[in-house]
Amino acid sequence: MLKKMPFYKTGKEAQMEELKENKVDYIPMVERAFNIIELLYDSGEGMGVSEIAAQLQLPKATVYRILATMEKWGYIFQDFQTEKYNLGFNFIKVGESVKSTVDARTIALPFMEKLAEESGETVYLCKQYNDEALILETVSGEASALYSMVTPSIPLYCSALGRCLMVDFSKEQISKYVREKGMPKRTISTIGTEQELNSELNAIRKNEIGIEVEEYEYGMMCIAGMIKNSQGKTIASMSISGPTSRIRHKGEKKLTDLVKESCKAVSEKIPF
Repeated sequence: MLKKMPFYKTGKEAQMEELKENKVDYIPMVERAFNIIELLYDSGEGMGVSEIAAQLQLPKATVYRILATMEKWGYIFQDFQTEKYNLGFNFIKVGESVKSTVDARTIALPFMEKLAEESGETVYLCKQYNDEALILETVSGEASALYSMVTPSIPLYCSALGRCLMVDFSKEQISKYVREKGMPKRTISTIGTEQELNSELNAIRKNEIGIEVEEYEYGMMCIAGMIKNSQGKTIASMSISGPTSRIRHKGEKKLTDLVKESCKAVSEKIPF
């Protein structure tokens, strides 16, 4: 059986590779930090500063500073009896976040396909990332939808998908978001104040659905709901989007009920 080779590189190997590629301006100290993480992961039992330094051919002082920084942030901890360093518990938190994204997409996809077929509209699945709604998956509806959501992410404040991801925000978090990100008008219908945003979020919390009419784009309407984990925390949002006139012709209540049912069905399948 072939043995899996370790992913980490020695200091000299990393420098040589950087010289060969010379394409991207990588940050050596960050690469060294990731090398240490990979090394500790492969070790399984923790390692001391001298051991890490020797393995990666790095100065002990450099290794110590990197470890101390990561320990401060909870990504490394030191066993004071053995004086060895191990991966910290914050990796569990990060890993669960990644796991929820992957699982939510996998679980939601068949429900998205069914919703697109039943509604005839394009279905989107989003997750909050860097104060935006990151599009994880799209299932096309009718060819004439012509919804120009071609960017990988959309603003939180002016989209039903985004606002559904804000329902768990505290008042302080909402104020911070508005203060730092702003609420620029995309159309004449786009909400533009913190008071309006809070009003929209309260309506979503009450009705378990978010509706946005021509705020993100003229002529387009979006109906979105929340996907929640077993603790009731919103981990994603799912929507149907299409021309305002067509959605209203099909029946806003009928489509709203379809979105609610789909989001509830996905949420019930989330295993954590």
